[in-house]
Amino acid sequence: MIDTKSTPLVYLATPYSLDGKANAKERQKRYVQVTRCANILFRSGLNVYSPITMHHNILKHKPIKMTTRDWLQLDFEYLRHSIMLFVLKLDGWDKSLGLLSEVEFAENLKIPICHITPNKEILGNS
Repeated sequence: MIDTKSTPLVYLATPYSLDGKANAKERQKRYVQVTRCANILFRSGLNVYSPITMHHNILKHKPIKMTTRDWLQLDFEYLRHSIMLFVLKLDGWDKSLGLLSEVEFAENLKIPICHITPNKEILGNS
């Protein structure tokens, strides 16, 4: 179990909407996969913030009209306070405007970046 008083924040990024081109089924699949990855990191003792895990569920209740840039401005506040950026390399990770912006932001702040290649536990059947 993590020590909630002293465990610093880590940020987990992955492509989600593919800059508005992904359909609902594709976004749901990515949500499940990144949430599985967040669970693995959390079980290993890391305090994980996964914007896709959080925002996907919020948007289920009622859509919110925001651009990728709008979401990034919110997420950068979490990333700014994180000690590491984890990049889950789902399909399209190297072309995602949002993910590439998160990487650039982390690089500018000298936040270490760790790439995660998805395994069977993360990919699952979804």
